[in-house]
Amino acid sequence: MPNEPTSDHALLAGQLLAGLQADFIGELDERIDRLEALTLALDRSGHAQADFDALFRAVHSLKGTAGSFGFTILSALCHAYEDYLQADGTKDDRFLDHCLSYIDLLRLASDRIHLKQTDFSDIEAGIRQLRERHFAKPYTALLVETSKLNARLCREALADLPIQIVQLDDGLQALGRLLSEPFDLLITSQEVKSLNGLALIAALRLANRPGPAIKTLLLTAQDGPIHTPIRPDFIVRKDRNLERQLNEAARQALGCTT
Repeated sequence: MPNEPTSDHALLAGQLLAGLQADFIGELDERIDRLEALTLALDRSGHAQADFDALFRAVHSLKGTAGSFGFTILSALCHAYEDYLQADGTKDDRFLDHCLSYIDLLRLASDRIHLKQTDFSDIEAGIRQLRERHFAKPYTALLVETSKLNARLCREALADLPIQIVQLDDGLQALGRLLSEPFDLLITSQEVKSLNGLALIAALRLANRPGPAIKTLLLTAQDGPIHTPIRPDFIVRKDRNLERQLNEAARQALGCTT
C-alpha cells in the first residue's frame, strides 16, 4: 500500500499554493493594465489580426490562471470578454467602449480580491448587463452539444428568440461556467464529453449556486421515460420535431412572449 502524504507534506503544499496565489494577486493589476494596453493597440491598428490574437491570448491566459487559483469571478469576466471578441465584436462601432467596460469590471473585481471581499453579485449583474447591451438579447443560454449538425439545428431553432447562445462540447467545462456566470438556460445533450447531460444537470442543482435558478433542458435521442432522481425542467427529443419542440420549450422556460 503506497504511503499517504504526511501532514508536513500537506502543509508544505498548502503554503506553496498560498504563495502562488499571493503572487497572482500581486501581479493582477499589472495583467489588467496589459489587457487595457492591448485593447487600445487593437483599436489603434484598425483591428489588425496580430493585435487581435495578442489580446485574445492575454484574456485567455488570465481566465485560465484565475480559474486555477479559484478566482471564478475573474474567469467569468474573461469568458464574457472572449465571447464578445469572438462574436465579431471588432465590427461594433462602439468596440473600444464595450471592451473598456470589461476592463472596468476586472479592475473592480481586483479591488475586491485585494480587500479579501467575496461578494461579487454586482459584478455578476454587470456581466449580464454587458451581454444584454452588446448582443441586444436579454437572455443567455449555454448550449452543450458535441454534434456540429445538432448544434446548428439548435441555433436555428432559437434564432427568433432574444437569447445569446454560448456553445461548448464538454460537460465539465460547462459546469465550471454555469457555477461562475449568470446564465438563464442550460441546453445540453444527454451524451457529451467528460460529464453527460444528466450528470451535468444534477451537479448544477446540487451545487446550490447563488442567484436565480438556471432552467435546464435535456436533448435526448432516447425513447421512453428517462429515470433519474434529478429531472431536467424540460426534455426535448432529437427527432424530426426537434427545432419546433426546442423553440417551444425555450419560450416556456424563459417566459418569452415574442
